[in-house]
Amino acid sequence: MSTERVTHEFLERLSVFTGGFTLESAQAVCADDIIQQDDIPGLLSLLADRGAIEPDGPSEGARYRLKHELRSQLYTHLKAGGQAITFQGRLVDYLYNLAQQGLGHVTNGGLGSYGYEWGIPIGPEGRAWFNRQEQELGNLHAAFQWLVHRGDIKRGLALANILIDYWETGPEREVDGYAWVTQLLRTTSGGEDMAPSLAERAEGLHLAGGLARDPELARDHFEEALAIYRQLGHQGQIIHLAGHVVNAMCSMRDYPAARALLEEQLDAARVKGKHRLVSRLVQRLAEVTYDEGDVVTARSCFEEALVLCQCGGDAARIPHVWLGLARAAGAQRDVDAAAAAYREALTRLDVDDETSASTTWPLTLALEGLASVMAAVGEVERAGRLFGAADRERERLRMAIPSAGEPVHDRYVLQIRAALQGDGYEGARAEGWLMSLEQAIAYAVAGSS
Repeated sequence: MSTERVTHEFLERLSVFTGGFTLESAQAVCADDIIQQDDIPGLLSLLADRGAIEPDGPSEGARYRLKHELRSQLYTHLKAGGQAITFQGRLVDYLYNLAQQGLGHVTNGGLGSYGYEWGIPIGPEGRAWFNRQEQELGNLHAAFQWLVHRGDIKRGLALANILIDYWETGPEREVDGYAWVTQLLRTTSGGEDMAPSLAERAEGLHLAGGLARDPELARDHFEEALAIYRQLGHQGQIIHLAGHVVNAMCSMRDYPAARALLEEQLDAARVKGKHRLVSRLVQRLAEVTYDEGDVVTARSCFEEALVLCQCGGDAARIPHVWLGLARAAGAQRDVDAAAAAYREALTRLDVDDETSASTTWPLTLALEGLASVMAAVGEVERAGRLFGAADRERERLRMAIPSAGEPVHDRYVLQIRAALQGDGYEGARAEGWLMSLEQAIAYAVAGSS
């Protein structure tokens, strides 16, 4: 094949890149027996000299794009030659493999109602991967559109699922992911080989529920996925999805439904003798009943969960149960029990990784909880220092006080201000602010001065 023919063939293949391309992506998608990977750097230089391709914005590596009208003409020729499916499919494979490289590099914080800002990639590798996903967004959109048009739902859902870490790094991306996943789930065209299995459809519904910003939509998706897993008898997924349904119900403040589902799961776990699962379900039931306002039942459930965790060796959950028990005791104005429980939580929570929000936010909540107890019993200077230490952690973690907790927090701060008078509160708060997390915990667990 002549050089001109090879060049034109390469140009046609490049037309599958709606959102631009790099040397790496061009080699991954366009190379075969006719056009070798080693030939592609030279071909790109030739095309750039001729003005057929042009730079596509600033990036860490050279990125190019075809001019819009030229790309459209070339893609029409690629389709007419029967090759579009091949190279579009290879682009989907490339995007899938790129998304897979991000696994383990990205986190979404996981703090839900505690108001933590959207997660960011961790470390230089994670940031580089995230930037690559942003650069490939145009190609991702085109790939999903192509998969929907073909009815290749199986492949589309696989690509969407592997992108979960990317979708969850910001609200706009979450909305974008939700739109594509639901469009795929609604698509009915396509052959049997492109249709998802029941389990794959359930995974897609699970993903849609996680990306839905409306709790009612999330609940609908999770419940549909749960019904499929029950049909298939996948016990692990049934337990997992039931937890998501409970969370969605609680977001809608449908606490009776959440309690009913938890009690159903709990009865089944008790019958099967699943001790660790029973302890987790009892703890979740305690949390739901507390949020519902039934603090008597909540405290009883937290106490049962604590015994179950201690007997079952589920040590990682024990400090979180202590934290829940402290909140329930505090709600009943049992200040001695609340203070003791907060201190138990603080001594047992891990402080090794101060960079992880998921590790340190429970410590912040425990410091604030103990500060509230101290304020209630008149130890206002101690309370002011603990609030200061907690405020420092909240700022460091960019973790806002949840709106439901603001009135309580502000009430105690006003109480401390009135008791200390003048600049007393600001002084105590400043002393707490200067403490390291370890110093604040040591000060908190030391007891009354």
